[in-house]
Amino acid sequence: VARLFAAILCDCGVRAGNVFEETTAQEAKDAGADGFRGKVANAIGGVLFIDEAYDLDPIGDSKGKPIVNEILTLCENRRDEISVILAGYEDDFEKKFFNYNAGLRSRFKCVTFDDFDYDELALIWTGMRSKKKWQEEEGVTRVVVKRLAKLAGKKGFGNAREVRMRLEKSTQEAMARLGEKFSQANMILSISDVIGEDPR
Repeated sequence: VARLFAAILCDCGVRAGNVFEETTAQEAKDAGADGFRGKVANAIGGVLFIDEAYDLDPIGDSKGKPIVNEILTLCENRRDEISVILAGYEDDFEKKFFNYNAGLRSRFKCVTFDDFDYDELALIWTGMRSKKKWQEEEGVTRVVVKRLAKLAGKKGFGNAREVRMRLEKSTQEAMARLGEKFSQANMILSISDVIGEDPR
């Protein structure tokens, strides 16, 4: 989403170029303030994206404090040259980031992304499975997506990442089940591949 937003800002003329510089909170802390300034320099004219940004934790982490101070200055003094996008869990931002300085919250527009619903998860599952050339028995998508949908809304639920992990595990189970019989002709996922053997 951040990359698409960077392209939109460029297309609209809000930013000079389709520049997208990416880092994580941990990488920024490891590089220190000087290294972070290098990232900023690379992002001028576009977007600087910081993933898991709440881990900068300027209240509890001495390494994160100078980075957040740089962000504060950047968002004020160079707001016409660069857009800063921070990503992470909403509650962690409240506890670890915005409480540091009242001016931080006013410099950012918060956007909350809802977890995918049943139909969206089914579409992702089907697309990923087809791309890997796997087919499935009747009912497999329904079973997988119902189980995934139960996890939605819980912290850490990975949406498409969760689907990919479930698909990888299911295909490994199928290959183990098929053993020497495995071939492109019988790449078909069964219910047992996605939920395990019936304990009865």
